[in-house]
Amino acid sequence: MAPFLLAILIGFVAGLRSMTALAVVSLAAHAGWLALDRTQVGFLGAPAMVCLLVTLAGAEMMCDALVAGHSRKRPPQFGMRLVSGGVCGAALGGSGGALWGGVFGGVLGALCGTLAGCDFRLWLARTMRQDGPAALTETAVAVGAATLVMAGLG
Repeated sequence: MAPFLLAILIGFVAGLRSMTALAVVSLAAHAGWLALDRTQVGFLGAPAMVCLLVTLAGAEMMCDALVAGHSRKRPPQFGMRLVSGGVCGAALGGSGGALWGGVFGGVLGALCGTLAGCDFRLWLARTMRQDGPAALTETAVAVGAATLVMAGLG
């Protein structure tokens, strides 16, 4: 799959779960699936970064399912999702020689993932009459999309 499309997809994941996207990219870099050694985001492949991001992704998933947080459309949360998408997109684009195209694709995907994810989650919560299963469904979509990104790297 083209790096730009992968950047959009991982950005979409960041719009749903910002730490999950970073953890997946970090794992891919550490495993050698992404050549980030000579890029500005090479730090993502460091073992300590992998441990930190995987831990944060797990915490994010648990907290999201257990605690009703603030809207992802609020500036701090929205901004974090865009930054996460941009960094992840930079990693995917940078490994293919198109760093800035990757940044753009990642931010675009994060924008779409944030807005669509919010509407999807609200719809699910109303349909299921509770937020917990809606949160788990959204997490499953994020993990599934991240898996597609990893498959596209191979």
